[in-house]
Formats: sequence, C-alpha cells, structure tokens
Amino acid sequence: MGSRDVLATVALAVGLSAAAFGESGEVPSLRVGLTVTAVPQFPELGRRFLVSAGSTRETLRGPLTVRNEPPELAAQVGVFASKENAQALLSRLSSLGFAAELFPDAERYRVLVPVPPGLSYQNLKVKLQDAGFPVIPYPRRPGSVEVLGGEGGSVRGQEVTVEPLDPVPVVVGGRRYRGSFRCLPDQLGPLVVNIVALEDYLLGVVPGEMGPRNFPNLEALKAQAVAARSYALAQLGAHASQGFDLCDQEHCQVYLGADGEEALASQAVTETRGEVLAYGGKVVRAYFHSTCGGHTEAAEEVFPGEKAPYLPGVRCAGEVVPLGSGWPSRPLDPRERFAFLARHLVGEKAARTPLELASALGQKPGRTLEEAFGLPDFRPLFGSPRGALELLWHFRLLPDNAGGDPWATALQLAQLSGAVQVREGVVVGGEAGPRFRQVGMSEEVPVAGLAVLWRGEGKLWVGAGEALAGSRGWLWCTKSACPVVEVEASSTADARSSFRGWIREWEAGKLASRLAVSDVQKLEVTQRTVSGRVATVEITASAGKKTLSGVELRRLLALPSTWFVVARAEASGEARFRFFGKGWGHGVGLCQNGAYGLSLGGFTYRRILAHYYPGTSVVRWNAPAQEGGS
Repeated sequence: MGSRDVLATVALAVGLSAAAFGESGEVPSLRVGLTVTAVPQFPELGRRFLVSAGSTRETLRGPLTVRNEPPELAAQVGVFASKENAQALLSRLSSLGFAAELFPDAERYRVLVPVPPGLSYQNLKVKLQDAGFPVIPYPRRPGSVEVLGGEGGSVRGQEVTVEPLDPVPVVVGGRRYRGSFRCLPDQLGPLVVNIVALEDYLLGVVPGEMGPRNFPNLEALKAQAVAARSYALAQLGAHASQGFDLCDQEHCQVYLGADGEEALASQAVTETRGEVLAYGGKVVRAYFHSTCGGHTEAAEEVFPGEKAPYLPGVRCAGEVVPLGSGWPSRPLDPRERFAFLARHLVGEKAARTPLELASALGQKPGRTLEEAFGLPDFRPLFGSPRGALELLWHFRLLPDNAGGDPWATALQLAQLSGAVQVREGVVVGGEAGPRFRQVGMSEEVPVAGLAVLWRGEGKLWVGAGEALAGSRGWLWCTKSACPVVEVEASSTADARSSFRGWIREWEAGKLASRLAVSDVQKLEVTQRTVSGRVATVEITASAGKKTLSGVELRRLLALPSTWFVVARAEASGEARFRFFGKGWGHGVGLCQNGAYGLSLGGFTYRRILAHYYPGTSVVRWNAPAQEGGS
C-alpha cells in the first residue's frame, strides 16, 4: 500500500482530512489531559518558558504556578429549533422544582438549569439524570487561568499555553513530560493538557500498559505499541468537550510521561513507528485489557453499538505442542516427584538411594549427604553441627512440598553444591517439534528423548501429554547432560496472570447498600455471553426484584471482570455473597497477559495482532522522525 493510500486510511478512521496530516504523513499532536494537583506547578527553578494567551506572549522563569477561576456552569437539558418546544420542556422542569431558563443562541433555544446556591454542578447533574433528563455542561460564563512566573510576571486567559524553551522533558504534577502544555479553567481546579507527538506519547503508554519488568518480551510489547497507537488515533477528539483527546488513566490509556519510559518498551515503539491496525480502510479502535481468563469477549457484549467483525471473542491460546512419550499417560504421586527427577538425572540403577545419587553425580563419598555434596562445616555459624534438613530450613531452601523427603533434600543439596542446575524457560513449538528455550537465551534444546514430568489438571503426569507453546518449564541438568524437563502445562496463554482466578466477598448489608436495594436475599446470574461472562443478574430483595447487566454489577462492586459465579453463605449470623471469578478487565481485544504468553511460545507481534483482531492488517503512515526517546 502506498503512503498516500495509508494516509487516506488513517484520515478516514479519525475523521480528519488527509491534509491534516501534512504531506509527510505527520499525525496531529495528541492532547492528553493530565491528572495533577488542584494547584499545579511547573517547579523547575529558573527554567525558561514561553507562556502565551491570545496575542499575549511572555517569557517566564520557573517555578510556574497555575491559578484557576472556574467557569460558571449550567446543566443543559435540551436544544431546540422551536421556541414552543423549548418552553414546553421549561414548563416540565419547573413543575418538578427545577429553576430552568431559556437561553436563545443564534437560531436555537437552549434550556438551561443554573446551579443553585449550596449545590455543586455534579449534584445537580445527578438530580436531573435521576429525573430522566439528559445533561451536558454548558458554560454560562467562561472561566480563566493565570500562569505566574517564579521571578515575576504572569499571563491570564481562557486558555494559556506553556512551552519550554529547550527540548528537555518538563516536570509537572510530579512527573516529567515531553512536548508543551495547555492550561484550561475547570470546576475542580486548572486542567493541564499535555500537547505531545503521537510517537513520544507512546513512549509513556506502552510501559504504563505493559511494563517490561512484568512482560520482558519485545514481540508482546510491539503488539501493545501497535494496538495503543491505533486506539489513540481512533479516539482523537473523544474528549473534545473537555479540552483534550485522551486522559492519562486506565479509562483511556495509562500514560506515564517521560518518567515511565523504559528501554525495551521504547524499542517496541521505535521498531513499529507509524504502524496501525486497519480494517475496511479504517484504523480500528483496538481495545485491550489485562487478563481475559482464557477467552476474549465480543465487543458488542461489553460496549453496546460497538459490534465489529475484528473484535469477536477468541480463545486465548496458541500452538499446542506434544510432551513426553508412552501411552497412556499416568498420574504421579507428588511424593514421587523428587525421586523421579533424581533417578532420571543419573539413571535409576545409579541412584537407588540419595547417597548413591551424590556418588553418581561425581561427588566424594561421605557418611552424610552434607559430606557427600562437599558442603562446608557450619559450626562457626551455629556453634554446633546441623543436619541437612536443619540447614535447608534455616536458609529457607527446603521446598514447601518436600515433607522431609530425602530425595528432595538430596536434590536441593546437589543444587547448592553445583552438581545439579535447574534452568528456567519455556516450551516452544514449530516444525522442528517441541523444544525448550531457557530464559534470556536463544539456544533451544529438543524435548524429544528427554524424561518429561508435566503438571496439568491439578496433577503430576508422566507419559504422553500436551501443553501450549509458551508453557513454563524447568530443565534439570548435571555437569554433563540435561536429561529431564519439568513442564507446567498451560491451557491458556494468559495462565501466568495472578488474575487467572480471584475471589471477592460482600456482606449482605453492604452489598444491598451498594446495589441501592433494601436487602439482598438472592443474587442470581440470569444470562451469560457466549464466552461465559455474566450478561445479566437478578437481585431479589424483600421489596421486589432488580435486574442489572454484568458490566453494571462489575462497576458497582469493583469486580476484576464479569466472568464469575456467585455463592451465598452464612457467617457470624449474617449472609455473605462470594464471587469466584477469573480475568481482569473488560475482556475485549488484545489480552495483555495472553499476548505475552503467545510471544513466549514463538508468536511474532503481527501474528499476535492477527489472533486478537482477526481480519485486520498492519499498515504504516509516514511517521516523522522522533525527537526524543531511547
């Protein structure tokens, strides 16, 4: 696809003319509303800023302080071309006790309800909405902001721009940000908007959404970068009435500014510069979330009116790879685990006892395991001899499930002595068959021919099995060979997430208060989506029944997701409702933990994106050279 075709694609998606991007393909800067204190400051002492409002331009030195004169808001409940229709609504409002007024505006008539004394705009908005009226804010009198310089001087206006006179990121609200800033009046204090180039913006978004410390894989981060870039472009102007395009919170995309930038995430942004997801000639609204619980959700189930062919529910799984040999597979008693590992490290006949294991590993003969594995004399530490179990317990090295097993003790001592090493990694697939890849290494070890111990369905197994590519594994090695692999056989790509299973509990009284009912006798799921998430619930109270959507219930109870079951129990004489669930987030689009799992299994970022957004293609606009980042 040519660059002009791509420009047209992006322009269609965000509702802009191609000319708005310029011949170079330059995407307009984003306006990001920042979460800052009620009296924001640009605290850098002596730093020079160009501060402007309208025709007024001043050079001020930091620290800069922003003061706010809030606008006087009214609640607009209707706009009419007909004065008669407007007056009819006015009469209806008056009959309900609202002091409404008619405000002629050009050829239209606005019906406004001023904020009465002693009431905030938000409270008035709630009252009107409870009465069944749609409400949007309308400024009866515009507010203003004033930016004061640390060495004197100030600039006041309805909108004040602050630009640093050097390219270094600027500190505001406790964080550093690239770009310039726009200060606007607001009811709760001045609003600070970061004007930042799209690619610079992404440098602070990708680590905010998928921190490389938790997701240390370039392909997963590149998938996140393309999704975040696409989402940002699709959302241009979404908060225009508030003076910005996107906020800096999870509601939009988490944006950490320059302080959040990390090298691997920046590399992901750089290597995908300008790449966006397109479907049918438009940039897609590429939703994403933390953990899907094994299956994503169709967009229309969560966002009414957002049905999109590229946002169906999909299974969060990649390639399935075979494990082990011998059929049928059989479960292994957990107490046999360490014996299995030990004997397959050196051969069953060479390790009939833990002391024979030490000898087979090339250690010197000894009367005790400590002697056999060449451990030092610990009497200078403890004043008296200590046995192997005591030593391992003292240094917190005894496996939790060892239970005094001599094989577990022997293997731990073997690791301490260096005679045995355990290498952590993942199992990957491909045409060459299943292979083990150590964390941080590119070399791969074929699994065929190794003794395999795998965990699945809550049990240990030996014999033939299967796991998803990307499943965690541990390769057990002696100084001469690596004959045993232990695999945690994942069934979903997001299995590493701590939100693969969660429990929340509510006392019946507190639950009733949160759900605005007299009491809660029963809470029943009445409908589920195709994936299994809760679509609707019915609350039974003494005063009657109430129906809520799963999305509404999740919001009211701050549940991690809508994929749950509910149980009622009695405790201490009071009913309690327990929610057992899985997943975190709305479940639509890219699953971040799943993307990481797929990347560990060998998926490239393009393959990850094709999995979660089927039917889309990755296209490029001519991104300008980036001015910052690493």
